[in-house]
Amino acid sequence: MKNKIKKLSLTRKFFISMILSVTFLMILLICLEIYHSFNKYQLEVELLQVRSMGDQKDLIRNEVDKVIFYISELIIFSQQLPPESQMDLPELKQFLISEIIDLRYRSDGYFFGSTRDGEPLFSNGIITQGTGSVWDLTDPDGVKIIQKQQEAFDNPNGVFTEYSWRKLNQSEPSPKISYTKAVPELDWIIGTGVYLVDINQQISYQKKQLRSLLQNRTISYLTLLFAYFLLSFLIIKHFSSNIKSNIESFSHFFFKASDNYDNIDLDSLHYSEFREIATAANIMIDKRKKSDDALKLSENKYKQLIETTSEGFWMINPEMITLEVNESVCQMLGYSPDQIIGKSPIDFIDENDQHIFLTQFNQSPDLIHNSYEMHFTSKSGNKIPCHIKATNLYYQNNEFYAAFAFITDITDRKKYEQKLKDYHDHLEDLIKIRTKDLEEKNEELKKYNKLFIGREFRIKELRDQVKAMEEKLDSLSPNNS
Repeated sequence: MKNKIKKLSLTRKFFISMILSVTFLMILLICLEIYHSFNKYQLEVELLQVRSMGDQKDLIRNEVDKVIFYISELIIFSQQLPPESQMDLPELKQFLISEIIDLRYRSDGYFFGSTRDGEPLFSNGIITQGTGSVWDLTDPDGVKIIQKQQEAFDNPNGVFTEYSWRKLNQSEPSPKISYTKAVPELDWIIGTGVYLVDINQQISYQKKQLRSLLQNRTISYLTLLFAYFLLSFLIIKHFSSNIKSNIESFSHFFFKASDNYDNIDLDSLHYSEFREIATAANIMIDKRKKSDDALKLSENKYKQLIETTSEGFWMINPEMITLEVNESVCQMLGYSPDQIIGKSPIDFIDENDQHIFLTQFNQSPDLIHNSYEMHFTSKSGNKIPCHIKATNLYYQNNEFYAAFAFITDITDRKKYEQKLKDYHDHLEDLIKIRTKDLEEKNEELKKYNKLFIGREFRIKELRDQVKAMEEKLDSLSPNNS
């Protein structure tokens, strides 16, 4: 066997060695990639279960918070009405129940409510007042459902409760998790829930998709291995035919092509295999030239876009040194590009807002996009409120190498917001003045009413006195004597 190997030509040895090396390397890489994909699949399945449960908890918490907010706003609104228009507490409660019972989210999400002492209020669009206390309501596992949910009165953030409950279309109870939160003003708790079987169905569906993705990826890797092996076989066979006679031509070609995009002369090659490789190399050079031309065109479009946009553009490196700004930034701040490039944005940010920029920048490696507001200081000393939309740039190895931001001057918007606030405050003042005027008119009316009644009594007294005097005069007249 050794003698046969020794007798092989250099070209044959090169061909066999390359084929074996490439095959072994590709098998190793594919195996590692499949192993990595499998581990990633297992991790994604675990994260999927945790994330799905968290998403469902967040969903029911948010839905309950919306209802609590709606109730709170209605209570505040009722309290702000004039006394004669306000509803008493029982009337307000009934109104709230009628507003809440038909609220829904998704296709089957409904809300339920009860009082502090365990009296039911409503559930799934049905008013359950007066149906009897459910304080001792217990699931098959012995969980005191209402008593656990009532813990929301001691926890302002609400409570999650796990128990078994019958679905609307089933006779057997299913595991369920609910979220309840107290409404102290009404002595109520409001809640909603989700069945774990629904979560598990979603998880199973997503796990099936992940398995299918893993299978497709594995098949793709194996197909890629076969295709790469076949391609390697053909390329190595071409290069091993007569590498010495044409190596200089190819070396010269690649040397020139690196700078000038020159094509290889096909007539200088003696074999059709090398002509095919040379043709492919020429096509590669042509495509590279087109790609470079397209890249230059793209860069020109990029520069034109940055320079003509009305928004400010600012790019910095990881050391917070300015790499590029556009004309909009220069006009906004009153500096030339040379006065900004090479400096840190900190030099142009209002000192009261510098901590905002540092906080956002320090957490930027963990965020691809970020949005916030702060003030810049122009060359003339004006404070300019701006909205920042920042984006981070990374190498293929996820190494952060630069960040850029589009900057919008929101001075007009801030002025409008202030005007809107002033108008709102003025409107509230007018309402207070009008309310005070009405109260003063009511007081005056009460006073006039008292005066009128007093005058009536005084007239009656005078009439009685006149009548008494007339009777006295009659008694003293001569006719009576």
